[in-house]
Amino acid sequence: MNRIKSLVLVFLLAGTVGFAQKPLELQSVKRTSYQITSQYDSLVNPKTVKLIEKYKKQMSKQMNEVIGVTPVELGGGIPESLLLNLTADVMREIGSKFTPTRVDVGFMNDGGLRNTIRKGNITVGNIFEVYPFDNQLVVLSIKGKDLKEAFDFIAQNGGAGVSGATLKISDSKVTDLYIGASTIQDDKIYTVATIDYLADGNDGMIALKKATDRKQTGLLLRDVMLDYVRSCTKAGKAVTAKLDGRITVMK
Repeated sequence: MNRIKSLVLVFLLAGTVGFAQKPLELQSVKRTSYQITSQYDSLVNPKTVKLIEKYKKQMSKQMNEVIGVTPVELGGGIPESLLLNLTADVMREIGSKFTPTRVDVGFMNDGGLRNTIRKGNITVGNIFEVYPFDNQLVVLSIKGKDLKEAFDFIAQNGGAGVSGATLKISDSKVTDLYIGASTIQDDKIYTVATIDYLADGNDGMIALKKATDRKQTGLLLRDVMLDYVRSCTKAGKAVTAKLDGRITVMK
């Protein structure tokens, strides 16, 4: 009898596996809209609220910690802005710790900045609001001719966060481009500090995928900026930046 039961079980399992391997096809899609109104505010689970409040107090304490001060409002925007310049400069500075010589260029996209740091105290929460994504800092090695393509896209887009380079844009094209004090050379290998999101070719920076080498720093951009603000405070300095004409759009 046990032998018969075993055979039946094996047969059923085989049939189940065979059925699971049959390709599935989408037959139809139905959509329903639900309007979220104040009527749902009364549907509160006391246990859930109590649990959230416990962590909310801890989170608020951490997020409200003042770690620095800025004498100016640090906002984003293109062709260049205080916050873009600051971010790209810090990325280049920290990225240089992972290379034998100073990193040549820093890149940051304006879309990666999600808030403004207002004049006055800077809290941990402010930094989280500006850099909400878990973007990691990476350092790339890339040929000059491929790096030119990245700057071409920046020109088409009207600007970006750039450090270590100066360029002029006319009719959405690069007319002058310098890395440091020298014109860019096609066959020279340059180092670029940026976020993994851009290094992966996102937000139009496809040229960065042509990098010949890529170093993962293991650092989140958000943590890099938190450490930078704290280091300024420790040194008795305010967090600030300036518009220096690193990107000029010709009219």
